[in-house]
Amino acid sequence: MHIPQAGIILLLLVALLSRSHLVAISCAILVALPVFDRQAVLLGWLEGSALKIGLTLLMIYILLPVARGTIDGVEIRHTVTTLSGWVALAGGAMATHFNARGLELLQSRPEIVFSLTVGTIAGTLFFRGAPCGPVMAAAITAILLQVGSLI
Repeated sequence: MHIPQAGIILLLLVALLSRSHLVAISCAILVALPVFDRQAVLLGWLEGSALKIGLTLLMIYILLPVARGTIDGVEIRHTVTTLSGWVALAGGAMATHFNARGLELLQSRPEIVFSLTVGTIAGTLFFRGAPCGPVMAAAITAILLQVGSLI
């Protein structure tokens, strides 16, 4: 077993012990990929498409209340004319900026993914946090590293 596979198996064990189902399922799929003859093709496709597919599914989930009619046009118009609506617009814009920094960090230092994943599991377990994606975790890490470099 080569080191990347060992790292995924270690994350799988941590995820199983901590009942972090999304991480466990993701790791199990990556552990199972070598069974397929086209592992390199599958990994390449996942590398290029998984983030977009995942974010698309997340966006569908978030927009379900609008699609179901739970939130109607009157409420939407009212929300964007209130202070909380404007703050949400600013928050959304800031989040995309920070996520871009997180993606840059993941591309320049991919070895940090292991620590980010264990950190998100620890945050869920010990601090009663909600699971978050590695891009958001990397965004916060990038901000903390930048602040740390200023000190």
